Amino acid sequence: MNALLKFFLTKPTLNYTLFAFLFILGVISYSTIPKDIYPAIKINKVQISGGYAGASVDTLNKMVVKKLEKSLRSLNGVKKIDSYIVTSGFAIILTLEDNANKLNILNSTKDIISNSRVDLPSDMDEPTASLIDITFPLMDITISSSTHDKERLITISEKLKNALSTINNISQVSLYENTDKIFEIT
Repeated sequence: MNALLKFFLTKPTLNYTLFAFLFILGVISYSTIPKDIYPAIKINKVQISGGYAGASVDTLNKMVVKKLEKSLRSLNGVKKIDSYIVTSGFAIILTLEDNANKLNILNSTKDIISNSRVDLPSDMDEPTASLIDITFPLMDITISSSTHDKERLITISEKLKNALSTINNISQVSLYENTDKIFEIT
């Protein structure tokens, strides 16, 4: 170790050359590595949700959730099954294995739900299955004016929404109108 330190201490030109090389390599790497403000989050989970009006937690557990869980255990590619039950509603979360095909498991889950329909209460709506997807807005735009009324602002917002929707790689543009008046107190 002492020999290595002595070598670099006696060769200052080599040190400056290595420093310059590493600095240039860092600048090139920083400029060429793709950066994402909101990186895509891939979650390998399927959610089954449903409800039965007026049913208690125990009733939902016995009549619906246990039966669905038993049927869902036969799915290949499911690592873990978690159930959450509240009065009149439930959610079953299937955690998938890393290499599992999410769409195939989702379709199989929907088939299992349809086949289990005969075992569920007849006046209960059929539970729904969907992939859990997390999205983050790229930006929020607020439009306000002291001269235009609400209807004019909504018209302007709709035109802006249509213009933004035509941009490539924009998956969704949502318009939220606020019906409450906002008061600024200074």
